[in-house]
Amino acid sequence: MAGRKHPQPKKAQAILKKVDRLFSAIESAEPLNRPAKYAARKPEFEELVFDYFALRPDERVLVQELATYAGPSLQPGSLSYEMLVKSMRRPPARDQIDRYCQRLVQVLTEWRDATGGKGELSAVAWTARSVPLGGVIVTISESKPRKAMVSRLEDDRVVAELLSTVATAIDGSPEQMLTVPDVIVVKDDRITIVKPLVTRFWLERAAIEDASKLAAEIKAIRRTKRPL
Repeated sequence: MAGRKHPQPKKAQAILKKVDRLFSAIESAEPLNRPAKYAARKPEFEELVFDYFALRPDERVLVQELATYAGPSLQPGSLSYEMLVKSMRRPPARDQIDRYCQRLVQVLTEWRDATGGKGELSAVAWTARSVPLGGVIVTISESKPRKAMVSRLEDDRVVAELLSTVATAIDGSPEQMLTVPDVIVVKDDRITIVKPLVTRFWLERAAIEDASKLAAEIKAIRRTKRPL
């Protein structure tokens, strides 16, 4: 019945049949082996659910992040220290930082294309080791630079550089400081995003929000500079 109410009934029925086959394969296993069987096939179940609801790739990422990080934060699985320290508050893993940078560039590039802009965009992360502080350096150039910037992870020397960038912006033009929750400084062809080294600020969801707000802020600044 559920498939018949779907906008694409045939597609929905085909997906539901695949789900039934997966469940049948798991149920046919020995009871003690079923949890492991389900864990192995879980990604397939997730993709089928995403297909059923016709979620776009970026929407799938947001749902997966919600399940991975928000779920355990709302309801810990046990009273152990590891479970009680909410995953959203932990320092981000390196692959999470990489995904943030990639998503940030992707969304900014989409904004560039939608507004008829030109140039190359890149982003690298700087993070400290002993201080929970990090930054993302977005570089805008007319063409692909010969020597790309590199990430600097777990390097305490970046703290002084990030704080110096913020201090310089405070003493300079107000337009260098943008009104986004993180501290964002724009100077020449570089945008520096300074943020706490906490997972919730480095999710791909955060990258999408940061890029959208950043693009809107820059657009507003350019609009005010246009001659009347």
